[in-house]
Amino acid sequence: SAVLRLQKRPDILAQLREQFTTIMVDEYQESDPQQRDLLHILQCDDMILCADELSTVGRFRGGDPEGLAQELDHYRNKGRTLQLDTNYRNTPEILNLTNAFATEKFSTSANKKRVMDSKPVNTEGTVQTHRFRSSSEEASFIAHQFRSAHLNQGIAYSDMAVLFRTPGVAASSLRRAFAQVGIPVTSELEALAGNPSVAPFLLLAQVAIGSKFLTLDTCERLLMSEFGGADSISLRRMRRALLNAREEGDQRSGTQLMIDAIEKGDIFIEDSAPLKRVSDLLRKARSVAKNPASRAEDLLWAIWDNALTSDNEKVSDAWRKQALRPSIRGAAADRDLDAMMQLFDSAARYSDRFPMSGAGAFIKEIVQEDIAGDVITAKGARPDFVEILTVHSSKGRQWKIVAVAGVQDGIWPNLRQRSSLLGSERLVEMTRYPDIPKAQLEKISANGLRDDENRLFLVAMTRAQSTLYITAIQREDDAPSDLFESAEQILQGKSAKPLLTEVPRPITVPALVSALRAQLSGEKREAAAALLAKLSDEGIYVANPENWVGAVARSTDQSVVDPKELVSVSPSALDTYKECALKWFLQSNGGSNGDSTAQILGSAIHAFAAKLHTDPSKNESDLVELLKASWKLIDPDEGWVGKTSLEEASKMISRFVHYHSVSPRDVLAVETSFTVEIGRARLHGNADRIEVDIDNNLYIVDFKTGKTMIPATGSNENMQLAAYQLGAIKGGFSKITDSTTTTGAELAYLGAPAAREPKISIRNQGVINAEIFVEEIKNIAEGMGAATFFATDNAKCDGCPVRTSCPIQSDGKSVIE
Repeated sequence: SAVLRLQKRPDILAQLREQFTTIMVDEYQESDPQQRDLLHILQCDDMILCADELSTVGRFRGGDPEGLAQELDHYRNKGRTLQLDTNYRNTPEILNLTNAFATEKFSTSANKKRVMDSKPVNTEGTVQTHRFRSSSEEASFIAHQFRSAHLNQGIAYSDMAVLFRTPGVAASSLRRAFAQVGIPVTSELEALAGNPSVAPFLLLAQVAIGSKFLTLDTCERLLMSEFGGADSISLRRMRRALLNAREEGDQRSGTQLMIDAIEKGDIFIEDSAPLKRVSDLLRKARSVAKNPASRAEDLLWAIWDNALTSDNEKVSDAWRKQALRPSIRGAAADRDLDAMMQLFDSAARYSDRFPMSGAGAFIKEIVQEDIAGDVITAKGARPDFVEILTVHSSKGRQWKIVAVAGVQDGIWPNLRQRSSLLGSERLVEMTRYPDIPKAQLEKISANGLRDDENRLFLVAMTRAQSTLYITAIQREDDAPSDLFESAEQILQGKSAKPLLTEVPRPITVPALVSALRAQLSGEKREAAAALLAKLSDEGIYVANPENWVGAVARSTDQSVVDPKELVSVSPSALDTYKECALKWFLQSNGGSNGDSTAQILGSAIHAFAAKLHTDPSKNESDLVELLKASWKLIDPDEGWVGKTSLEEASKMISRFVHYHSVSPRDVLAVETSFTVEIGRARLHGNADRIEVDIDNNLYIVDFKTGKTMIPATGSNENMQLAAYQLGAIKGGFSKITDSTTTTGAELAYLGAPAAREPKISIRNQGVINAEIFVEEIKNIAEGMGAATFFATDNAKCDGCPVRTSCPIQSDGKSVIE
């Protein structure tokens, strides 16, 4: 150590003493025994030591506040002691709190020495404790107080700070609350590379410089970024499309196909915009990265300036436009732009410091950072933003307004043994008490840990110059700590009943407009209307009634189909329309997802069933082999799930072959389309199978591959079968037969076996009353072409795919009634 070195080399010691004739030590209470021994050796005649035992926060790295008095006695005998008894930072209210807290928590004489006279900076300072129901309420309250102080008192945001014992959920809630009310914030608790808006750009830069390779996870993160524009559903669809479109003999997996699409631009499918955007952006980034003269900001600019949204708009333009909108998303976009600017500032500073480093060096360093970039030091001036930081980082600093947040039981005080690698917290105790048993030593260490937490809380409170807020959460599974309780009792008295604080309305334009809108139906409606009109005239977007949800008149009340035109009616849509007109309308106009594997399988089974009629030479084995050969096109998934699905599909083929062999009628045609006009209805569909008996009467069969069957009593009311019969009666199949007489129809469920395999379950429908059904079709056509569609509550509502858009369901009910 340095001490041993100087003891062995008195010449070096003499040289140092001659060189350093004055020694000044601040925060001496943070020193460890080794540092104190070194100071003993270097001791000179002109020394100034400044110490405050109760502000020690560095015990975790060897600080020894308990041994401070003895150390100071060593120097007192050789000089004089000055007791600084005037407080220039805190108001009387804050000083009274900290003095009372020190008296209560510490039994040493240091608390008495700490009691000082005060010289207040602002006599209007306040000290408050507040309990809340949740961390979001706590964050909203702090945001309101800071925003109010800034607007009403003119206090700069840089004169405000929020202190936490340790970062956690509360810090995240606070950042969101600040963003919602437009408070600029910087935090040491979140690294720049961990910012969600910055991370995708850095990830693409890593791929461009070669420090990260394209994997499935990397591809998905890039594709689901803002410049990718994909989601989990579209990712699955693209991967399936790549598998289906690969050439024969191409054995690449879906993952490899996606990687090649981005890496090499090997894109051969439609609806591949996300893949193309990411691939093009990566290509441009690589062209910059491979240039040895490129700086870090050049690479980042190549990505930032060329990144496009799903609307083919520059991400930079989209963020800028959104940031100008007074909304939560606008505040988020403003925060994203700030983060991106900080990234470019960091890159420029790095290039200035290391001009020959290249772009890759900065990217590799920034992604490994665990702390936020030091924009304050770099600019030489403190920007106007609120700081969120830990108490340890706040040491030696001060702000006019400070919120000590998250003072929760189990978090503060944190009495868990740190178990550091070297056990620095216990080394001091072992040195001081070398002969006591280990159990007693652990007890002394635990007591010291408690004192550390008390000192940390004291330091946090004394960072405030004029206003101090101490906040905690009070709920069933989370309670304030005894530190909070102590401060609250000092301020309010031990008999005061703890009360939850109600969070005031946010000081934001949307919140003001919301409050004024709520008063439009009350006694103050005229004043509220006048204020809203004034705000709207001043260009406040959310105050203009034309921008209110539910307040704007309908854009049109015209029918979806011109009254003079025919309405397209499909047999498969009739039952859906009858059970709920709104469901039919939404699903017919984009409310349904793309074809699922089950739907693709159904279409394939229908095609194989038709082949048995069009090619009589085929048998069951031929059809099953054809199914197996085509299976990867139907279901690309592998494993036991895909194998089970193939086995079930093969059983459907066997059931169909059996059904075909025992049918009492001849097959006239398969997969036959028809179109007939009935009133305004243009009824058109495709019959799976048309059979004919010896009297030339027609019988319609519709195959179903699902396992869910309609009730046996409901087959006569099945409108899809009735529509097929009506199409036959109206001459819809005149191209293949002159007959217009039907003897009924049936649903054949290939996916729902009967009691004995390979039989299948059947639902028969008798001959329909054509005249009555014609009128029903006419009414349905008028409804399908109308301007209004009504929602109907029925047994299928729980599984309805458009439930979230249904006004009679809680999921889709409008917030404006």
